Amino acid sequence: MRISTLINSAIHHYKNPKTQHIPMYVQGPPGVGKTDAAFYIADGLDIPHDHVNIFRPSIMEPTDAAGVPWPDIEAGVTRMIPPQRLKQMESGRWLFVVDELPQAITMLQNALGGLVLDRFIGEVHLSPDVYIYMTGNRVEDKAGANKMVTQLGNRIMLLNMDVSFTDWKGWAQDHGIDPLLIAFLQWRDTRNEPALFDFDPNRLSNATPRSWAKASMVDTELPPDVYMEMLSGLVGQGRAVEYIAFRKHVDSLPDYQDIMQNPKTAPVPDKTEVRYAAAGWLADRVKAKDFGHILQYIERFPLDYQVLFVKIASKSDPATMSTRAFIDWVSDNVEAFRSA
Repeated sequence: MRISTLINSAIHHYKNPKTQHIPMYVQGPPGVGKTDAAFYIADGLDIPHDHVNIFRPSIMEPTDAAGVPWPDIEAGVTRMIPPQRLKQMESGRWLFVVDELPQAITMLQNALGGLVLDRFIGEVHLSPDVYIYMTGNRVEDKAGANKMVTQLGNRIMLLNMDVSFTDWKGWAQDHGIDPLLIAFLQWRDTRNEPALFDFDPNRLSNATPRSWAKASMVDTELPPDVYMEMLSGLVGQGRAVEYIAFRKHVDSLPDYQDIMQNPKTAPVPDKTEVRYAAAGWLADRVKAKDFGHILQYIERFPLDYQVLFVKIASKSDPATMSTRAFIDWVSDNVEAFRSA
């Protein structure tokens, strides 16, 4: 399931009175946005982010869920002092996120099994407006996940998350990810050699949506050898070499002023990777007042590159969407624009 589908389905699931108390468990490879999705689900449920309660059982013991026993001498019984993290959910609206569930020890999985079934544990009874969302890596990814106990698995709804470049690209354009990085990953995706997710459990550094987002933050003005090592430490050496080579093509792009003055005659790159670099580079630089001139140049590229340019440019400077050139281009290419 793509992350966009997951988020929309989860919002519908938790809003439905018939299903809202069935915990959703999202399983997938590391770094694909399973936990981040919780905040978008919370937005759809009108739950503030400070009521997204992230519980990480991998670093906890059963008492961190059930509480600590203490003797009530006057009543002649033993009671449980509940953990504040769970106690606070006895009232109000919460999204309770059990993150990396399979990394929990068996005893804690058993304790959580009672919580998700009965909605209480120890002295804590969850508010009716608490929705349970759980995440975990797959055992085959060798990322610390253990086998889930059967009785817990039978009490949850298991969903598998897939990696979607289209979803990630939309998120990246909204969150300031380097347009050249987006263009590079688009190029690799188009060549049917996707680099967005390239995970090998035998490597410490792997290319994932999460690690590429971090790679975008690394200062490109660092000395080349330092930049290479830092990038390799995030996405792996092979992908770092490819991306750095892609960025070097920016130096061979036509001059921006030449494109502005001669959009119909300025040289058009003939290499696929250079075209993608050009589309991303120009889209990041262009402002609304220049959009029409640069679009004339980009329209000499195949349609895929035009779509990339228009999508990124509209995010970089939203005012471009009000230009006549933008409106006319979208009108002529509405299907390609919608499907991108």
